[in-house]
Amino acid sequence: MSDSPLRQNAPMATSDTDTRGTPAPAAQALADDESSLAPTIADGVPVHYLDPAAAWASEVGARSGGTRLEAAVVARVKLLFDDEKADVREQQEWEAVFFPLDGDLDAAEARHVDYDDRDFRSTPPESAIYVLPKAELKAKAYFTKAKSELQDHLYRTMGVEVFKTPISRCSRGSVNRRATSRTRCGPGCRRARGQSGRPSCASR
Repeated sequence: MSDSPLRQNAPMATSDTDTRGTPAPAAQALADDESSLAPTIADGVPVHYLDPAAAWASEVGARSGGTRLEAAVVARVKLLFDDEKADVREQQEWEAVFFPLDGDLDAAEARHVDYDDRDFRSTPPESAIYVLPKAELKAKAYFTKAKSELQDHLYRTMGVEVFKTPISRCSRGSVNRRATSRTRCGPGCRRARGQSGRPSCASR
């Protein structure tokens, strides 16, 4: 799931007056759970910033012009339903965002969204303020556990329905009839592959 550490360059020193001698605005006071520096994210996990213009941004409370950023995890999973006996080979794509992150990722709390890579930016907005995450995002183990939890959840809950239409052979002189039956592809034919995700920041 996503992200190399969210790292941010040290802020440039600024004067307390502008070029016209007018006092510059005072720095915004930070709450106890806020920081002007981006939190550290586990090595190898990419970080992106949600574009407030994304179609689903409002679902997580993001708004245009917001500078208060909170961490989220976005996942995209390639699903393969493969059962030779049932003659099933179906591929699907599952996408979701997990927000807010109050601790360990709970797969059952997924917010299903249809996201595009263009919904994310590589840089934060100006004057960004970061809410300190409650989840241990700096630990690689957090993402390893989240991936395992999500795989198990999808294995237990996802499935496809298989429709069969057998042709019944009747005696001479009678009309052939077709009986339609429906079978759900169960855990034995269910596999999740290609899971990926990324932490993201939603501006509020």
